[in-house]
Order: sequence, then structure tokens, then C-alpha cells
Amino acid sequence: MIYPAKIAYYRVLYHLHHLLLHQNTSSPVIISGTTRGGTTWLMEQLYHKDMQVIWEPTKYETITRHCGETFAKALGVIPYIPENAVWDEAFAYFGQLLSGGIAEGINSTSHPLLLSNPFAKNRLLMKCCYINLLLPWLCRNFNIRPILLVRSPFAVIASQLRHPGFREIGTTHNLFALNQSKYQDIFLRYEAPIKAIRTQTEMLANWWAIQHVELLRYPEEERKWEVVYYEDLFEDTEVWINRLYDKYSISNQFDKHRSERPSSTSYFFIADSFKSEVSDRNQLNPGLISEVRNVMSQYNISRYS
Repeated sequence: MIYPAKIAYYRVLYHLHHLLLHQNTSSPVIISGTTRGGTTWLMEQLYHKDMQVIWEPTKYETITRHCGETFAKALGVIPYIPENAVWDEAFAYFGQLLSGGIAEGINSTSHPLLLSNPFAKNRLLMKCCYINLLLPWLCRNFNIRPILLVRSPFAVIASQLRHPGFREIGTTHNLFALNQSKYQDIFLRYEAPIKAIRTQTEMLANWWAIQHVELLRYPEEERKWEVVYYEDLFEDTEVWINRLYDKYSISNQFDKHRSERPSSTSYFFIADSFKSEVSDRNQLNPGLISEVRNVMSQYNISRYS
């Protein structure tokens, strides 16, 4: 449980942090996206030796460990907070996180970047696969501009179906039935396609869709996050990575060899690579492609329907 005094403390701490370190070079670099969506690969391209990597701080298990199961359940298996919500307990957790108060990942995974410089304090590099539905609320409450990495649902789902970690999702585990989040309005808005789920592919497609549908509809001039399409990175990697270096004031030089390597998580689990955008989609048979397209149509996501 996070107590009121702690909430007040981290509210003050966060604002002091940004008063003292207000330049773009000190603000966190946050990469948001879906699982199997390229976030690890992008993190590895943006990493600089003076950065401290924060690995998946919004996973259900992580939230439970830091804040207790009551708060974890309220945040949800598919974390969501409406943009205008006032939730002090959530503000306390994310204020602590964005101020460098939670070094999640340093001892919980063997990712080489977490071990390379665990005590770097100059800047945070945060990789998150579970904060898409938190972005409007986070950007409203904190001075951040996350990167939203969007990868085609066909490629994401093809990669998920090959990955051993996703075998139970949509078969024995219904993510939407498990979700008991404090705020349910977005799930109620898309209740019809969610209730129509019959297959594992439809489950994964709904999971992708619910995490993107409203973010991609924001007018570009109102977005407080940077949208980057995986397909664009695939087509012109050097231009896009250098653009992100400039935009986020990261003093790196583009490394072609590093960019052509698959992410470390792909090395660990399956034969996958950054350059697999087309081949991933081709691994879905026509029936599965049709299932994904139908779900995208129900959410009116025209880019992929």
C-alpha cells in the first residue's frame, strides 16, 4: 500500500527533479509498445552508456512487488487510466519511477544492458510493453514525451504465436476476463468485439487493437507522444534512428552492425530479427490474416483492416 505521506513526498520529489534537471538531456526516454513489437530492439539502439535501463516497470508482477496486489489489480492486467483521472496512488508510483526511485530490472533479468552500467544516474531509458493505455494520463501528469512504437498487428501476432511465452494467452488465459482494473470505460466501449472473441488469434488481435485504437486517433498536433512505425524503421533505419537521437538529445552514432542484429530477447527465445517485418506476416496463413483484419475492422483501424 502507498500511504498519503508517501504520495505527497513523491509528488514533491518529481517536481523538484524537473526543476533541477529540466533540460531534455535529463528527461527519461520512454519506449512504449506491444510485446513482440520491437521495443527491446529500439531500446538497444537508443541506449547510451550514461543511461540506466528500467525494464518493464508496469508488469503485473512488478507492480505487485512494489505496491501490493490491491494496487496491481486496480491498475489491471491490461493497465489503463483515463487521461483526466485523478489517482494519487498511481501518481505516487509513477512519480517515484520517473524520478529514478525504482531501479526495476537491475537484478530481475539478465539483459546485458541492465548489467553494463547499473549505477548510471544521468538519464533513464525505460522500455515498457504495458503502458500504451496509460500514455495520455502519464503525459498529462508528467513532463515526458514517450516514443510509441507501432508494429503491424499481423507481424506482432505472427511473432507471438511462435513464442513459447504466449501459448496460454487466448487458450487457457482470457486477458480481458482476468482484467479487473479500476477503470473499465475503454473496455466497455469495445465490449462487442471483446465478447466475440473465439480463437487465440482473435484474442491477440483484440489485445493489439485495444492498446492502439484511441492513441492513433489523437490529432497529431495534440499528441504528447512520438509515434514511430516499425515499418518506417524497417525501410529507412539509419534516418529514423538518427532522427530519434536528435529529438531526444542522445549522443550516439548510428551503428549499422548493431541495427541489423535481432534484439537480445529474440536471441534468447526464437529465431527472429528486426528485418523480419515481411516474413513475420507471411507466417500467418490466409485464414489467420482474415481473423486479424476482421478485428481491426471492428475497431475501425483502417491502416490494418
